[in-house]
Amino acid sequence: MAPEQALGKTVDGRADLYALGVVLYELTTGRVPFLGDDPLATISQHLHAPVVPPRMLRPDLPRSIETVILRLLAKDPAQRFATAAETATALREALIEPAEELEDGGEHGALLDALSRGRLVARGPSWPSA
Repeated sequence: MAPEQALGKTVDGRADLYALGVVLYELTTGRVPFLGDDPLATISQHLHAPVVPPRMLRPDLPRSIETVILRLLAKDPAQRFATAAETATALREALIEPAEELEDGGEHGALLDALSRGRLVARGPSWPSA
């Protein structure tokens, strides 16, 4: 649930982009951005707690992808992408940028390929495996 939704404020498409940020966070790190013992604790974290940057959990995650995820998870909707199209463009650029920097692609290439094809499956901490 996006912070503005939990506060009963006006909700628009940026709340869906926040949800996309949560999904991308879990797909890339293997855990949701906020863990709580009960729903109220989790909602409180969505409202007030800073997000642990994904690279703290997945140091091999390209910075460009982390930047997109963190922007999607901004508490203030005005700090998120304005539209899904803008988000898609940023994700495409984030997927291309690190691939160009890597000589052989390696595990980054596998991660980027999986993201671009929408085939992220595993949740284990060792993912992606060779």
